[in-house]
Amino acid sequence: MARLTTADPMPARYPGNKKSLSFMHVNVNSIVAGSKLDEISALVSEFRLDIIAVTESWLDDSIESHEISLAGFQLPFRRDRNRHGGGVLIYVSNLISCKRRSDLEPQSVETIWLELKIGSFKILFAAYYRPPGQNVCIIDEFIDSFTDSVIRARSSRPDAIVVTGDFNAKHNEWWHLDPINYAGAKLYQATQLANFEQIVREPTCDLSQSPSLIDLILTDFPRFFSNCRVLAPLSGCH
Repeated sequence: MARLTTADPMPARYPGNKKSLSFMHVNVNSIVAGSKLDEISALVSEFRLDIIAVTESWLDDSIESHEISLAGFQLPFRRDRNRHGGGVLIYVSNLISCKRRSDLEPQSVETIWLELKIGSFKILFAAYYRPPGQNVCIIDEFIDSFTDSVIRARSSRPDAIVVTGDFNAKHNEWWHLDPINYAGAKLYQATQLANFEQIVREPTCDLSQSPSLIDLILTDFPRFFSNCRVLAPLSGCH
């Protein structure tokens, strides 16, 4: 979870801090399994979340968007794979003006890009899921498409770009105890070239067994962020 502070005021429901936007990324291993939606709703209430990025949604078109809706949020933006794995979705508060940027979403990658407007402040917000076990060629293609999307995103002159998700990429520059894997080496290089900073600083996965930081928040404007932290996982998630 992270808090982003903008140059423009948020709507009136933020009487104490009218310049903040809170968002969370969570890997759910199926949004319809167990009590996942109830757990997310509880976090929304506790932390007053405005955006929830979800990876491994495990959805297909047999599940209608209204069946996974959250009170106070627009119907989720979806990028489905199937009921057995993968997928991305994003919930955005009813109070935030947004539109989908499908022009930034390559067909071969599980990602959603949104354009958010807060007053005159424009944020391009993306969520990604990259599954583990990909070979070198597929990872290279993923990095190329990621880089291309970022370049094209910048051409629309946003005030900030925020990219989050489960990348299954490890690098010791992000967390000092992580071994560097191939995806991590390539993604780290791409983020350096894009002038992105990765702002999560603690492990996000397998906290009791073999901890690693694979759920990232990347941005070209880190000074907008405060209070970035890792919460306890949902049941069966990270």
